Amino acid sequence: RQKALLLGGTLVVASVGLFLTSRFVRPSTGWAKGSPRPVLLVRVAPDQFLHAPVAYDFIRMKRAAAAAGVNIVVNSGFRSMSSQIRLYVEHLIAGGLKIPKTELLRMVVQPGWAPPGGIKPTPPTARPGFSDHQHGAAVDVESAGGTNAAYGWLTTNAAKYNFVRDVVGETWHLTHY
Repeated sequence: RQKALLLGGTLVVASVGLFLTSRFVRPSTGWAKGSPRPVLLVRVAPDQFLHAPVAYDFIRMKRAAAAAGVNIVVNSGFRSMSSQIRLYVEHLIAGGLKIPKTELLRMVVQPGWAPPGGIKPTPPTARPGFSDHQHGAAVDVESAGGTNAAYGWLTTNAAKYNFVRDVVGETWHLTHY
């Protein structure tokens, strides 16, 4: 697999011809399986980032789609812990949880906490610290519910770039493997 190399604030991926200045690259803290880990984030769309090795494959995939006349629009990439907490709480409330939002924001970060009464987030959302978005390995793209050209192109080609749809019912979600 290709690896990204950071040299003096410039990300270099020679075989794709990417030379990104530091405004496109930033170190951050990601989360995988409940534990923090360092990640190097690369901008793949306005205000959207992925971990460098994932970004490499995503940019290659996006360029191939563009060459085929298909535009891949990114709706969500890397999520910080605070972003994942907010999203999880919003989806728990949408799923029917009747606890005030401010209280929920404190509760969901407690080790071992689970929603009472079997309530699930709607739509399904990973607990904070456990989303592939939190270590820059997942991306949500505009799929129009599985009806647009991007969805069709990705269904045929995403695996060539090490991406898979691994969340049932989410036509927009791709995870890098």
